Amino acid sequence: MAMPGGQTIDGKQQISATILPSERALRVSPIPSAARPSVAGPRGDVPAGGSARRISEIYSESIGSIFTVRAGASQGTGFAIGRNVILPTRHVGENARDGVVDLVQNGAVVTRSRIERTFDGAFDLAVLRSERSLDINPLALAQDLPAGGTEVLIIGSPIGLEGSITGGIVSQLRVIARAGYVQVDAAINPGNSGGPVFDRLGRVVGIATMRLEPGQAGGRGVVGIGFALSSETVRELLAAARVSAVQLENLSLTQ
Repeated sequence: MAMPGGQTIDGKQQISATILPSERALRVSPIPSAARPSVAGPRGDVPAGGSARRISEIYSESIGSIFTVRAGASQGTGFAIGRNVILPTRHVGENARDGVVDLVQNGAVVTRSRIERTFDGAFDLAVLRSERSLDINPLALAQDLPAGGTEVLIIGSPIGLEGSITGGIVSQLRVIARAGYVQVDAAINPGNSGGPVFDRLGRVVGIATMRLEPGQAGGRGVVGIGFALSSETVRELLAAARVSAVQLENLSLTQ
């Protein structure tokens, strides 16, 4: 696979992407689209087996489970998969003091959370355990990969603007340094990191992680190339780490 302005090394495409807020060089290759069929939706495709839900409905039902994550001078987004378990990206918590971050909604600290586990390498993921059980509806991680053309929504806190939602489609599925990623054209900005990426069934199909910056691809401008760690990869990481043994109450890993 060749991308304009990129360099080919050992037969693989080498591109530079911004992992908000840092930069890393990535080896990117496509992986086959999900076998699950899709049907036409309003702006993209909707996974077969269900009807597209209204965007406002997905937003209203999920927003209470999405938080701004503050760690020292850094901030990003995280979302609950259990009543005391939140998933952000690893890099957002790198400046956390004593491994503790604040979970914020509507500008106020809801609770503090401890970084329970981080994953290294291309797996830009962390697991937080909150100090208390939260009165929220945990979000479900999809078991399958979205097909190219699937309509997606991202909710997060870009530049601190809590509860912001953007939309687009799945451009392609990628492997980046052994990790499965969903490439999307929906806007991802600083502060979006860790935000859930939904399909139109309301399932979380990925976690917003990084984007290409204008001028990075061989000096050419790029727009609308973002990446989300796939929920399939997240599920595999959590299972391998036996995160359920940490007892993340009412863990919502299947749907």
